[in-house]
Formats: sequence, C-alpha cells, structure tokens
Amino acid sequence: MARSDSDIIQDVDGLADSSLERQTHTCQRPSLRSASIDTLRRILDAVSIEPFLLRSLTMVAPPAGTRGELFRLFAARAARRFRGREGAPDAERLLELLERRERELPTVAPEGIAFPHAIDEAIPESLIGAALLRPPVNFADAGPPVRLSFVLFGSGATPIVHVRTLARLARIAHDEVGRRRLVEASDDADLHRRILEEDLKHH
Repeated sequence: MARSDSDIIQDVDGLADSSLERQTHTCQRPSLRSASIDTLRRILDAVSIEPFLLRSLTMVAPPAGTRGELFRLFAARAARRFRGREGAPDAERLLELLERRERELPTVAPEGIAFPHAIDEAIPESLIGAALLRPPVNFADAGPPVRLSFVLFGSGATPIVHVRTLARLARIAHDEVGRRRLVEASDDADLHRRILEEDLKHH
C-alpha cells in the first residue's frame, strides 16, 4: 500500500539525527512532523542532491554481505574524499559515527530502503552515496532486508543541508515507480544517473 505525504513527514522527522538536534538547539529547528504539506514541499524543493552525490560512493552489488561491511565500505570511500583536509575524520571515525547512529535509531524504512547518516563538526563537506544490494542485507534482527541504502555524511557547520538532503532522499524513495527504476540499475554509473533523474522529477 502506498504511504501518504504525512507518513513521509513522520519518517523524515524520525530520521533527523539526534546529534543534529544537539548541535542546532540554539536555532530551534522546527519539527517537520508539525509542518504543513506545502511547507514540507517548499523545504524539499529548496535543495538538489546533485552537488552532493558522488560517483565513487554510488555502487551496485558492492562486496558487502552485512551492514558492518557496507558501512565500512562507505566510510573508506568517504575518507578518501576527505584525505588531506586538516582535522577531517578518518575511515574508522566515520564508521563509528554511522554505527552509533544506526544503533540509536535504525534508519530502515518499511520499503527496504535505509538512510544511514552521520553528522560531525569535523566532516568538511556534505556527501551522499548509495548502494544497491544484491542480495539484500539485514541491517537488524527486526525489519525488512535492505535492498537499497543511501548514505549521508553531513558537515556540522551546515546542519540544515543534512536535514534537507535527507528529506529529499526520503521523498525520492517514497515514489514507487522511481524506486523500481533505482533497484533495476545495471551498474554504478547507471544507478548514479537514475538517482539524479529521479531527483529532477521533484524540482
């Protein structure tokens, strides 16, 4: 059964990083759950994921049979992007952030799509990646196996970008036709292209 826009609002608010809450308490981020549908759409339309989606973080059938293996792969590739930047976190730190966030509040949606994410002051820029998992991977004892996982690394200096990109990905994943197109991607480049095409449909 297709889920409503109000379900998306609840999902997005539930996925908002608890560390983001702590870092943005002074600006009193409004709850997306209490926002109107029109307000939510304006928020989502204000950002495109194209500047943040990396080809090197977009993978079809990566060598990952567990959640930990997938997170380690994401963390290693993101760390290579940050290499040489003063104070930037290494792969082990990024892995720790992803695992801690997933333990605190799992990010797997009922459709079998996950949105693991991490935000930290030391992360120098916001990044998005995606992995199409064949076969699907169990992220936890309960919940559906994950066949598509997005990943977000957010800069603590711009937390609102993290929230908006997360919300936009949730909206893309909510569309049943678009979701089917993503899981049918043939290779890394094809998945990257299809994600950007789906994003354009929501402008």
